[in-house]
Amino acid sequence: MKSILYISYDSILDAISKSQIIPLLNKYSYEHKVYLISVEKNLDEAKKYKKKFKNKIQFKFLKYKKNKLLKFLDVLANQFLILKFIIINKIDVVHVRSYMPISLLILTKLFKNIKIIFDIRGFWFDEKYEAGHISREAYNFLKFFEKPLFKIADIIVTLSAVSKKIIIKKFNIKAHNIYVIPTFTNFTNFINTNKTTNKKKITFGYIGNLRMNYEFYKVIKFLNIYNQINKNWSFLIASNYNKKDLKLLGNKYLFDEKKIIIKNIKYENMHNFYSNIDVCIYFLNSRFSKKASCPTKLGELIATNTPLITNPNIGDINQIIKTLKLKNLLINKINHSNVKKISKHLFLIKNKKIKYKARLNLRYFFDENKNIEKYLNIIKIFNK
Repeated sequence: MKSILYISYDSILDAISKSQIIPLLNKYSYEHKVYLISVEKNLDEAKKYKKKFKNKIQFKFLKYKKNKLLKFLDVLANQFLILKFIIINKIDVVHVRSYMPISLLILTKLFKNIKIIFDIRGFWFDEKYEAGHISREAYNFLKFFEKPLFKIADIIVTLSAVSKKIIIKKFNIKAHNIYVIPTFTNFTNFINTNKTTNKKKITFGYIGNLRMNYEFYKVIKFLNIYNQINKNWSFLIASNYNKKDLKLLGNKYLFDEKKIIIKNIKYENMHNFYSNIDVCIYFLNSRFSKKASCPTKLGELIATNTPLITNPNIGDINQIIKTLKLKNLLINKINHSNVKKISKHLFLIKNKKIKYKARLNLRYFFDENKNIEKYLNIIKIFNK
């Protein structure tokens, strides 16, 4: 049995934690002693949520700092806090989720011989710069420290096979020290989702962020063209946004805005969302950072047998679409010709003239149990 410390800047209240972190830590805790250090915006609510963890897990919550200077000072101060925590609790393995947590281990690695799993979750510095959240100067400064962060880790976990090749070449990491583990899905929660949509109408679905690295304006561009081809459709958005937010994004609607329905849906009820849509549509920017991307929604779409319309060259999406044999739904240029082809394909799927077997073709790739087993095998490697 190992003592494992998991460090995350993703709040345990977030949907990403409910789908990715809690299931993993629950499995860890069956075989090992588990500690969680989590950075939280709402400490009181986070403390109440601890009951969602099945076994005994010891928690330490840190207060999230929004101010960039305070956040930087926190990274410096928490170096000592983390080192002290690791020594007192005799930690064997530290599993960090993304770049910020591993930056807390620089001091620890100098004084303590522990094993580190760096779960990168994407090329974070590049992602922040591409989204316009940091300046060019800040980006260049941070990139100076990126390679050392990879080097202090014993095992790297990345979301895509494409990014694994980049890490090998760019950071000179040996291939056997890099594991590809995509965002996973509990198929039991989604596999019995039955479509309840109108047989004569196409219902598009959208999940999550409208900004950041998502290019929502392309979704509207697609729907503006689609409306010229078929006016019998609707657009269901699962998000905290409202219609005023959509207008602030500067989109020009060439269709009746009543077609857009926005619902704030809790993660536990997402299966209901999937039952009400025929196809999910989203576009990400295809810059460098997206080579390491695997949106959480992907596995859920596979589990619920929901087709997706998206753009190529995002993580392993090209290979995933190839496995699904649905290249017609992968779109690079949004124009009338391409949208018309997709329109025909959607009705063929909806009318069952094309058998869509996503959950059969890719269950092995996204299944929660299979992917958590990969993490457990990494821990076993440290026993050798």
